[in-house]
Amino acid sequence: MAQAGPRLLRPRGGGAALAGRTRPGTAPVPLAADGGRVLLEELPGTDRYGAEADEREQMLARLHTAQVAAVSRADELLALGVPDRRAPRLAELIRAVVRADGGPEHLALLDGLDGRLAAIEACGVPYTLVHGDFHPGNVRGTADRHHLIDWGDAVLGHPAIDLLRMCEQLPDPAPLHRAWCDRWRAAAPAARRSARSS
Repeated sequence: MAQAGPRLLRPRGGGAALAGRTRPGTAPVPLAADGGRVLLEELPGTDRYGAEADEREQMLARLHTAQVAAVSRADELLALGVPDRRAPRLAELIRAVVRADGGPEHLALLDGLDGRLAAIEACGVPYTLVHGDFHPGNVRGTADRHHLIDWGDAVLGHPAIDLLRMCEQLPDPAPLHRAWCDRWRAAAPAARRSARSS
């Protein structure tokens, strides 16, 4: 399977490379690269557009294993070219975009931005590798075996970004939200403390 992309996206392949190394089968293995093209291993199955909630839950669980493994590897992710989207940098970028392109209703959203980001951090879920475009179409395989593809939007940030994208268009995302929270409470002691205090 060959995947083409603009040259500026190529450094972001670092997220896929790290996920594939730390949790084999999570991401396709790049076999070779030349210019803007990357040759990937063959992945059986189909892209999982239209997956139901139970299959999406399996996808989130698969991504979670790679995200837990990446928590302690922030410096390595940044060295691989994965963009930093942790709270301080994210706030800078949001302000720059809103000031350049937003209207008055958007500018009002900047009030309290730092406090909202601090509240997210206080939940205790650690920053880690974020796929960045995690929907069923970016998962390839069968109903019970998944490979996560298209890591071109990967960042170092808060993993809830991937949860929100995967839950789009579901009539009832609450079961996925609960399972995601349970996994992070089990994996991150600070998230367990936050859950007990709320």
